[in-house]
Amino acid sequence: MIKMIGWIIVTVHFVVVWFAVIQSIREKKMRAAGLFSLACLPSILIGILLLSPESEIRNIILVIYIVFSALLFIIIFLPFPSKSKLNKSDEIQRVDERDAVFHRFYRLRKGTPEWDSYYNEHPELLKPDQDIRTMPQLQATGSKTYDPITSQFSHAAFDIVEPLASHLDKPDENHIDQVPISPEDATARLEGFAKHLGAVSVGTTQLNPAWIYSHNSRGPGEWGAPIELNHQWAIVIAVKMDTNMIRCAPENTVITESAAKYAQAALIARIVERTIRRWGYAARSHVDSNYRVMCVPVAVDAGLGEIGRHGLLITPQFGSMVRLAVITTDLPLVQAKSLHFGVQEFCQSCMKCARNCPSGSILKTEQQKINGVNKWQINRESCYQYWRQQGTDCSLCIRVCPYSHPDNILHRSVRGLLKRNRLLIKPTIILDDLLYNKKPDRNSRWPKWHRPSIG
Repeated sequence: MIKMIGWIIVTVHFVVVWFAVIQSIREKKMRAAGLFSLACLPSILIGILLLSPESEIRNIILVIYIVFSALLFIIIFLPFPSKSKLNKSDEIQRVDERDAVFHRFYRLRKGTPEWDSYYNEHPELLKPDQDIRTMPQLQATGSKTYDPITSQFSHAAFDIVEPLASHLDKPDENHIDQVPISPEDATARLEGFAKHLGAVSVGTTQLNPAWIYSHNSRGPGEWGAPIELNHQWAIVIAVKMDTNMIRCAPENTVITESAAKYAQAALIARIVERTIRRWGYAARSHVDSNYRVMCVPVAVDAGLGEIGRHGLLITPQFGSMVRLAVITTDLPLVQAKSLHFGVQEFCQSCMKCARNCPSGSILKTEQQKINGVNKWQINRESCYQYWRQQGTDCSLCIRVCPYSHPDNILHRSVRGLLKRNRLLIKPTIILDDLLYNKKPDRNSRWPKWHRPSIG
């Protein structure tokens, strides 16, 4: 009986480990494949022991092996889910888009009344902002990763985003009678249509007014004008970024990929928005360069994921390898269930993004209450300053995040276990550093079509 149980455990161990080896080879993670291979040694040694003549010592070793395996199985599959989630108060303060660092550099011009007004109110930001303004724009001549050929990929994609992001507040010229449709039917049809168009995740939620920017900054219209948005519902779409492109972060493959996915998300959002309008309901897209809402907290409410230490959305399938767009509307929809799979607790211990942030912008501190929400706050000025220095949108924090591993059976299984049992968080962090390095690999291969043309 002991021998039979031993053979079952050895077989299961061997199959699981070699499955992990094969998956790692397919991901081109040879360090992980090699270490997983070494994990077969215990099962090989026990297999040899099982083939040896029966003896008292052999049986004692087998019993110890079986008991250890049983305890490990119980610990791994113990239901001990994380209870931590985004903590927010009832008095969340709306964010002024003029204070968003990425938006301050589009319309503020020295010598204008807007410039004087803003920096008189925020004198501490004048010098750091001026330092950033002395640097080249992203993927412009003079930036670190500028390439006369490959830099045009991101510029071309953003050229397409610009017209998609314009005229979002323009009402329909002709009245359209509302099509009678239930919230359930509308939600199902719009989710299916958005996924047909290329979205990988879609969520719907009642729009929390706290997530609407208070004043306009980057979008069209008067700079600093109060934002009024009376829509009650929001649809959030996520498009997936290519893992191989982000693996080269912080090189210019990442901004090529970001720009392409912002364009894809904008196109999907505009088509979904237009569909809702043709049903006779008001709708507005919120896409790159023309937001009225903050996409990440709306996405959390819509059940797409949780906010990580780096301030980005982490989804259970793709980590932060996504780009978002939002459509707000007065069409009644179905409220999605919130999604909690242990990110808050995981990020509390992991800090891999903070350890690898080249500008030190991701802090290792505890969460702080920001505008009524307990969350981690990054140093936005130093982050964007590094973007301008590098000439890309960096994305190293996305690249190194353990949740950004490819969406295959191996990593889905690990994410599922983490959601079920928070006792596995710290062992998983240690194993991730061991298998995939504490620092990002330096041998990531550029796609041939994106290889540098200079240097």
